[in-house]
Order: sequence, then structure tokens, then C-alpha cells
Amino acid sequence: MLLFANSRLLLSLLFLCLSLSATGSLSVRVIASPSSLDENESFSLSCFVHSIRGQKVAIAWTKDGEPVKIDGQRVAQTRPEFVYVRDARSSDSGTYKCAATAGSTTKFGAVQVTVRGIATIRSVTAHMSAIVGDLARLECEGKNLRDVAWYHKWASIGKSSKYQIVSTNFRSMLIIADVKLTDSGLYQCRSGFSATATVQLTVKMPVLPRITLHPRDISSAKGTRVELFCRAIGHPPVKIYWVKKHGQRELYIPNNGSLTFSAVSDRNTGIYQCIAENGRGSARSAYATVTVENTVKEVAEVTVRSTAKKSSSVVLTCDFGTSRQNGVTRWYKDGKLLTIDNTKYALPYYSGGAALLIQDVRCTDDGTYNCSFFIGHRLDRFCKRRLVVEV
Repeated sequence: MLLFANSRLLLSLLFLCLSLSATGSLSVRVIASPSSLDENESFSLSCFVHSIRGQKVAIAWTKDGEPVKIDGQRVAQTRPEFVYVRDARSSDSGTYKCAATAGSTTKFGAVQVTVRGIATIRSVTAHMSAIVGDLARLECEGKNLRDVAWYHKWASIGKSSKYQIVSTNFRSMLIIADVKLTDSGLYQCRSGFSATATVQLTVKMPVLPRITLHPRDISSAKGTRVELFCRAIGHPPVKIYWVKKHGQRELYIPNNGSLTFSAVSDRNTGIYQCIAENGRGSARSAYATVTVENTVKEVAEVTVRSTAKKSSSVVLTCDFGTSRQNGVTRWYKDGKLLTIDNTKYALPYYSGGAALLIQDVRCTDDGTYNCSFFIGHRLDRFCKRRLVVEV
């Protein structure tokens, strides 16, 4: 009796399977290979249809709701269920659907395809330098960056306590901690297989600052231009500061390290020192004394009427009580050093001191003229002359 019941159960299952085969439903599955790729690469689309044996199935392809254009060249179709796309473009990205129709029944299968633009890459700075023990940051940037990898002397760099890589789709940074001399060399930043940028890293030992040019004592008349010079070397590059003895830091000089007073006054009198720093140490120069002399200035006015004649001229003189041949004379107009070219300005001989010849006098020659007489680097005499040009 039991054997008979089991036989009836098996017959029922067999009948159910045969019924499903005869009336089975339509199913569709779509595969893209690969589904993510770069421009100029190729991909294929496959539509797998399960239907009743012997039943005719019509297949149609669409991309984002529009029929796929089969041109037989770049986009080819060997069979209705297979589509092959070569030299892929960014415009080929989208949702591809395969519509399978059997009788009055239509089923769909879909797949997403992403075609990435061609990656372009360049180094932000082609040459970098670092100091032993510092943190170095190397950067590359571009478009459509992906799967960015860094290499040092052709060896791949992985994330570790020494290396850290931070990347986006347009920039990648390699951070190197505790830089050593062995970290010098060529680094490569690669996106995929084709886009590569290089950065040359030079690692140097730190060099403590050293003063190479010390300032010198200077004595000058009030109102004249005074400049103290200081030079220093070191690595990293040094920054130069100036201090006044028994005072606070006076000035930070970002360029050549010189301390300049455009018009020196009594408050500038004092003892100065320059300090060179670079984060690794510091160096101090010798002291330099600035003395401001209150020299008596003789003031005289010379009135010259401006005419149209080119030959009009005037001579300004300063009586120093000694010949200018014993020193160097400099003339200034309204604080600006004059260029003696023997055309507009000349220095005629004057036994009592210094003289300035101004030729072809014009209205623009009106102003205050200063004469400074130097012996060596020391200002020995100073005088002022006022020239009034009347029209």
C-alpha cells in the first residue's frame, strides 16, 4: 500500500515538471563585459533568453530608451543577442536593455555600462626638495584619475607608517614621513596604465645658518639714506631679522636682508645686529653702530629764470673747506640721487668744496639739492641748496 502511494507521488511530480516545461515563463538576463572601461577600449553585450523550446523570440536593444544604432563597424551585431562595441566613447555610457518578445509576452533585461574619459595627469611641482627628518608632500593632478598608484625608482609604494596616499578623481598626494637621504630620487604618479607624471625629490642634510656678510658701522647726516647690509646662508633657506641693542625685534626683511632707513633720524641712532634663522638654528652678526650727525647745513637760494634757450645753466656750490678730490661727492635732488652724465648734470672743479652744474635749466629743475661729501664710507660733510626756477 505504501509502495503504491509513493508511486502516485512520483507520477504527480513528473506531471508537474512536464506542465511547467510546456507553459514555462520567458526570462532575460543581460551581461556587459566589461561593464566599466576606459575610452578607446571595447566591450560586449550578451542577452541570455530562457524560453519555451522551439518558440520564436525577437530581440531588440536600446540604450537609455533609444534604439542601439548598429553600423556594422564600431557597433556590430554578430547575432541578435550579441552586440560588440569597439573604440568606446564616453557617450557610450548608459543603461542598455535587451527586450525579448515571444508571442504576446515581452521581458526585459538591463545592464549599466560606464565608459570613463581618458585620464590626463601632470605633476604639480616637477622638482621638490626636503630636509632630513621633515615631512615631504608630492602631488600630481589631472582629469579622470582612477586607481592612482605611486612608484619610487620603479618600485610600487604601498600605504604604511612612512607613506600615505590621498587621492581624488583630479588630484593625488603622496605624503612621506621622516624623510631620509635614501628617499631622494624619481617618483612616478600613475593613473591606470597610460597616464604617468614624475616628481624629482631631492633630500638634503640641514645646514645651520651662517653669516657671510656682517654689517659695518656707519655715520651719516640726518635725513640721508642709510643701509646696513647682512647676508647669510643655510638650509632650509634663512630668514633675516634685525634687532636693536636693548630693544625689541625691529624689522623682518624678506628679500636681501638689508636694513634701510630712507631718511635717517636721531631715533635711528643705536647699535644693530642681524639674526639669521631657518628653523634648524640661528646665527648672529657682529654689532654695527649707526651714528646720526647733526651737521650744520648751509642753505642758499639760487634763482634762475627759465628760458627757451638750451644753453641756460646754473652752478650750485657747497663750501666744505677742502677739495672734493680728497673724497667722493654725491648730489641729490629732493632725496633722489642724481646721475652725473655730463649732459644735464656735471661736476666742475671747485677748490673750496663741491659744485653741481645744471645745464638747460627747466621748471622741473626747481627743488632742494643736497650735497654729501664722503671720505671712505664715512659721511664727512653735508649741505643743502635750494634752487628756485622762475618762469
